[in-house]
Amino acid sequence: MTLKILLASLSLLICFSVHAETDSASRLDDVRDEIKSLNSDLSAKKADREALFEKLKKQSRQVSELNKQLRNIETQIDNKHKEVEALRQEMGIKEKEQKQQLDALYSQIRTAFIHAEPSYLELLLNQKDISTLSRGSTYFRYFHQARQQELHNIHQLLTKLNNEQREVLLAQQSLENMLTQQRSKQTELQQQTEQRKATLVALDKSISSQDSRLASLKEEEKTYNSYSIH
Repeated sequence: MTLKILLASLSLLICFSVHAETDSASRLDDVRDEIKSLNSDLSAKKADREALFEKLKKQSRQVSELNKQLRNIETQIDNKHKEVEALRQEMGIKEKEQKQQLDALYSQIRTAFIHAEPSYLELLLNQKDISTLSRGSTYFRYFHQARQQELHNIHQLLTKLNNEQREVLLAQQSLENMLTQQRSKQTELQQQTEQRKATLVALDKSISSQDSRLASLKEEEKTYNSYSIH
C-alpha cells in the first residue's frame, strides 16, 4: 500500500515537473519573441528620434537666420522712415523759403511800382515819355523774370524732393510687406518646432518605458535559461 502511494506521488511529481518544464519553455519562447519585437520597435523609434532631433537642429538654425533677417528688415524700415521724415522736413523748409522769397519779390515789385518817379501808372495812362516807359517796362520785366526763375528753381527742387519721398515710401512699403511675410514664416516655423519638440518628448518617454521593459525581459530570459541548464 505504501509502495503504491510512493509510486503515485512520484508519478505526480514527474507530471508536475514535465508540465513545469513545458510551461517554462513556452514562457521562454514568449519572452524571446517579445524581446525581439521590442528590439525592432526600439530601433525604429530611436532612428525616428535621431531624425527628428536633426530636423529640430536644422529648424533652430533656420529660426536663427530668420530672426537675423527680421532684425535687418526692421532696421531698413527704420532707416527709410528717417529718410522720409528728413525729406518732409526739407520740403517744409523749402516751401517756407519759397513763400518768403515770393513775399519779398512781390514787396520789391510793389515798392518799385508805387515809388517810381515818374509814376509808372502815370506813364501808362499818359503814354507821353516812351523812353521812360520803356525803361520802366524793362525794370519791371526784370523783377517778373527774377520771380519766375525763383519759382521755377523752387518748383524743381520740390518736385525732386517729392519724387524722392515717393520712392522712399514705396521702398518702405515693400520692406513692410517683406517683414509681414517673414513674420508669418517665423510663426509657422515656431509652431512646427513646438510640435516636433512635443513628438520628441513623447518618443523619449516611450523609448524609456520600452527600455525598462526590455531590461526586465532580459532578466527573465536569463532566469529561465539558468533553470534549463540545471
